[in-house]
Amino acid sequence: MPAGVSNVTLTASNISGTDTQTLVITIASNQGPAFLSLDSDQNPALINQTVNFTFSASDADTQTLNYSLDYGDGSAISTGTFPQGTFVALPHAYTTYTAGATVTLTVTDGFNAITQTLIQQVPMPASGGSGIPNTVQNDPPIVTPPTVPGGGLGVSVMASDGGVIQLHIDESQLTFARSAYNLSTDWGDISGRSSKGIGANPVHQYINRGIFVATITAAMKGTGKVIGKGRITLPISSKETGDMVPNPPSAKAGIRPLDDANDTGIATKSIRGKFSFGYKMPDLVTYTGTIKAPPGLTIGEPHEFWIAIGNIVVKTNIDKNGKGQVPGDPPILKSLKVVIKGKKGTVTQGGEPTTVTVMYSTTAMTKNGYDTEGISAQSTDVSKGKTATRNIQVAMLLDGAPFQSLAPVDFGMTNGADFGTISGRSGK
Repeated sequence: MPAGVSNVTLTASNISGTDTQTLVITIASNQGPAFLSLDSDQNPALINQTVNFTFSASDADTQTLNYSLDYGDGSAISTGTFPQGTFVALPHAYTTYTAGATVTLTVTDGFNAITQTLIQQVPMPASGGSGIPNTVQNDPPIVTPPTVPGGGLGVSVMASDGGVIQLHIDESQLTFARSAYNLSTDWGDISGRSSKGIGANPVHQYINRGIFVATITAAMKGTGKVIGKGRITLPISSKETGDMVPNPPSAKAGIRPLDDANDTGIATKSIRGKFSFGYKMPDLVTYTGTIKAPPGLTIGEPHEFWIAIGNIVVKTNIDKNGKGQVPGDPPILKSLKVVIKGKKGTVTQGGEPTTVTVMYSTTAMTKNGYDTEGISAQSTDVSKGKTATRNIQVAMLLDGAPFQSLAPVDFGMTNGADFGTISGRSGK
């Protein structure tokens, strides 16, 4: 009988006659619950890091629903009740790697049960799980000076395991309520897959080696108005991703990054730059610094080389004499020289002093990479005869081995706000 109100007529007969009565029977419907959502805030996720699952379901005739959430890794299943139409948040940490754990949610109203699944990635890094931490990990965040329009966000590496990176976004300098805006991260990946992340601790897995620039945006809900920006440069090694340098002669020796963050840093000797904020003239940046060569490089053979100064990334190759191919990709390089101390033909043991000298020249550097470094015509802490301290991100990748540091500079402006300069300090 269908749900609704039905009239049932009962007739009884005896010797004296027939008595008829009408009985009203209401048959209640039970449509069963319906899913509204099942989401994971970090997918892929880092091993042993908390993943937050959220879900909701509605039911037309049942106020309290029952749930069970199977995380797909053999751990205990979470169970409980929740009011229909509300959201449930459950934290979980995966302790084993998996290419894709099938997370299964079951919701029942006591009569009807429905299920929904989600594939959760907890990938094994190419390094086997040891990982090569980014050298900026646990350092103070890269903060966009609040004097720059759209500034005020800080960015740092929270965790790194193989090619899986988790960032922490510092929002403390924004003056808006957290509920009023969204945070999104563009990871700048070249793998061709989705590279967007959300929230204050976004996670991403890189599958290609290289230097990547993650860009973070805070935008108001509803209007989409940008109220904050930040960037961070990430050198991702070939050991992290397993994406090895194609056929370099020195690959026979088994190149690997140095393990100590002190050895994978960069000592800046000098950095200078001139900028045209009206983009009428080409900008110019010169840089000299030293790194410690990774073990396994054959001195005097060609090598793949990436370099980023102030988030402007260039890829090139250096020849047997250490001279880089110009203009590079993209075409920005004017000159590049990488000199490893040692005799040609010998294989590095690791730690050999290596000098890098580079000259960039292109228009609109501040638009494409130095704006979040605080090199801007809108900076209010710089005036005639007055300079301000800034930190320029510097990163390198030598045959897949990563290096990174911050270069402090003095930033000043000339001719009103038309031109700017930076002047670096000598490294120790």
